[in-house]
Amino acid sequence: MYAPSTPYTAAKVMAAEPADARLLTNDGYGHTALINPSRCVQDHESRHLIDGTLPPTGSDARV
Repeated sequence: MYAPSTPYTAAKVMAAEPADARLLTNDGYGHTALINPSRCVQDHESRHLIDGTLPPTGSDARV
């Protein structure tokens, strides 16, 4: 959420563009969830990679 190279406001704008986009927010510092490990983020990533499941439409999945 606090990535110096990618401001959160820009991520929200980009996620609004494609109709099937979702924004998964990890409340931490850095550019990726690799620096701020989260079981919740890992679960969402796994579900997406295995069977294409996304968080519900119209909601930010804040983890």
